[in-house]
Order: sequence, then C-alpha cells, then structure tokens
Amino acid sequence: MRRDIHNAIVPIDFTSAEDVSSVLDTIMSLVKRGIPLRWGLVPQTLTPAAAEQAKIVYYLKDSYGLSAMTKYLEAVRPPFSF
Repeated sequence: MRRDIHNAIVPIDFTSAEDVSSVLDTIMSLVKRGIPLRWGLVPQTLTPAAAEQAKIVYYLKDSYGLSAMTKYLEAVRPPFSF
C-alpha cells in the first residue's frame, strides 16, 4: 500500500471531451505544482473509434514523447463554454 501511494491509474475514453479535459486538467495542474505522481492512463475502448483514438495517443507517446501526446490531446479537445 505504501508503495502505491505515488501511482494514479485513471480510466479514460479518448473520444470523450469531458474525460480528456478532466484528466488532462488534473494531471497538468499536479505536474505544474511539482507533485510527484506516476500516471497510468487506461483507455476505455467500448467503440471502434475509441480503440483507434487510443492507438493514436499511445503511438504519439511511444514515438514522440509525453509532450507530443499532451499537445495532441489539448488540440483535439473542444473548448468548453461556461
């Protein structure tokens, strides 16, 4: 238990704007504060589109790094109006 306190595993549907925004905002705010956590994003692939989007996201992370994946996710999520 003590070893897992610095790990966060989050299920995410990469085709859902709410999921992507919520997870991305949370992760980025904690990273900017300097809180050391290891993040695990588990894709929810309930539809073929979600499976394809998960493949794209993980390809970007593996090939180009975390910053490219983050930029892609920020670019594809629509801005929210309050």
